[in-house]
Amino acid sequence: MSIGTSFLLIILASVVLAMALAVVSYRRTNVLHTWAGALVAHAGAYILFALRGQISDVLSIVLANTLLAITFSLFVLGVARFQECRLSPLRLWWPVAVVPLLFTLLLPYSTARIVSGAVVFGAQTAQAGLMLWQRRKQTPGRGQYILMTGFFLVIFVFGLRAVSTLTGYVTISSILDNNPVQYVSFLIVVVGLMLLSMGLVLMVYERLETAMLESQALLQQQNQALAQYAIDLQQANQQLETLSITDGLTGLFNRRHFDHLLTIEWARAARQGSAFSVLMMDVDCFKSFNDHYGHQTGDVCLVQVAQVLQGFSRRAGDVAARYGGEEFVLLLASSTQPTAAEDMADTLRQAVQALHIPHASSPWGCVTISVGVASVVAGPHLSADAVLKLADDALYAAKAAGRNRVCSAPTLTASPHGPAIAH
Repeated sequence: MSIGTSFLLIILASVVLAMALAVVSYRRTNVLHTWAGALVAHAGAYILFALRGQISDVLSIVLANTLLAITFSLFVLGVARFQECRLSPLRLWWPVAVVPLLFTLLLPYSTARIVSGAVVFGAQTAQAGLMLWQRRKQTPGRGQYILMTGFFLVIFVFGLRAVSTLTGYVTISSILDNNPVQYVSFLIVVVGLMLLSMGLVLMVYERLETAMLESQALLQQQNQALAQYAIDLQQANQQLETLSITDGLTGLFNRRHFDHLLTIEWARAARQGSAFSVLMMDVDCFKSFNDHYGHQTGDVCLVQVAQVLQGFSRRAGDVAARYGGEEFVLLLASSTQPTAAEDMADTLRQAVQALHIPHASSPWGCVTISVGVASVVAGPHLSADAVLKLADDALYAAKAAGRNRVCSAPTLTASPHGPAIAH
């Protein structure tokens, strides 16, 4: 091992690491660019050190140590850029201005140069290490601790050289002197360079990885929010659709939606040639009920009647709706036979009367309904409107006959020549 070999190792390490950082940082981050520049300056300084005696002392001492000052200023700048800190130019570059003047004045005094350089360069290194330490909790990952270790080794080298020189343990008249302190110093420099480069690359990688994970978490949250928004929107649309087809007071289908379902169910029954039954009902003497008890009580009455009606429309194909005012309609499934439809109408009438809603103007003393029933065998020569008209006529007949009763229209069958009354 020799000083020349140590210098060669340091120069090669600095150049190779600088090239590696430059390649890694291509179009990515200026932090690694700054660090690569520092390593280039470091290599230049040791090239000048290695030429001591072959070139002037101004170059091999003053300029070489100025390049070291530039190296450590760039190290500090790289840390500041990574942590997004703003440093004043004076705080960052003062050593670059001080070192040339200081080493020019101390050119004849090697011991003073070693101690002065240790103080200046150690202060620069400590500044970078202190910045890392102060923000260690805000910096993700463990790369920062590798970087701190590298800075500590650099400070240790300068401290070792200064203490050894001041105590007289070794005499260093030139940087090319062969002694154990020189060998240890330059070996630690190589290790420190590796730790500094590895630590910074790892810090950058860990920050990018953390940012990616945070972006993924944010994206996942946004996706969840969008999914919830889609669910809320779907529910809102369903609510709007429900509101558009239901009666606001009773909760039954409104007349517009009933007309739509009437057409659909009639078409199905016509294809199958099955029975088709419609019940039209009206609350008896409802105007006088409203006049006597008030419209709010009248609304409560309609809701109670609608609840009874809803209970009679549990099968698939049954459709209960508020047809208008105090008038309701019930469309029965195609499996309901005419006699069953009439029986259901009377059961419905009795259920409303069993509510015992007081009605002072009614002969029965309570709210009752009249029901008109129309049952047909569906076919292409009949229409749903015709059946609805038959049910309405039957309802009119029930009310004309005294109310609180059920009347049925004649049962019709499909005929090639038009509707015919079944016998």
